[in-house]
Amino acid sequence: MKRKVTACLIVLLAACSKTVVTDDDNGKTIVVDAGHKVEIKLSENPSTGYSWAIEPQPVGATEFEWKEGKYIPDKKNKNMVGVGGKKMFEVRLPNPGKLKIEGCYFRPWEKCDMQKDKTFRLLIEAR
Repeated sequence: MKRKVTACLIVLLAACSKTVVTDDDNGKTIVVDAGHKVEIKLSENPSTGYSWAIEPQPVGATEFEWKEGKYIPDKKNKNMVGVGGKKMFEVRLPNPGKLKIEGCYFRPWEKCDMQKDKTFRLLIEAR
C-alpha cells in the first residue's frame, strides 16, 4: 500500500511542478515536457509608471495556455511607497511545439522602443 501511495504522490508532484524563469533567463531557450507549466517572474516597479507588456507568439500551429500575471510587491518592504516587486505570467504548451515570448518594459502611454527600453525574450520548446 505504501508503494502505491508513494507512486501517486510522485505523479501528483510531477504534474504540479513548474519551471520558473526570471530576468536572468532573458534570451535563453528552455526545453520542457509538453503539458509542463512555465512561470515567468520579471522585476517590475509600477510606481515608476513602467510595466511589462508580454506577447506570446506561437511558432507554427502551436497551442498554448497563457495567464496574464499579477504583480506581487517585495515582501520585506511592501508597506513602503515606490517599492518594486515581480510581475508573474504563466504559460503551458499542452502539446509539443515552440513558443516565443517577447516583452517590453515601458510606460504604456509611450510607445515601446526595443532599442532603448528593457526587453525580455524567451523561447520555450515543449517536447
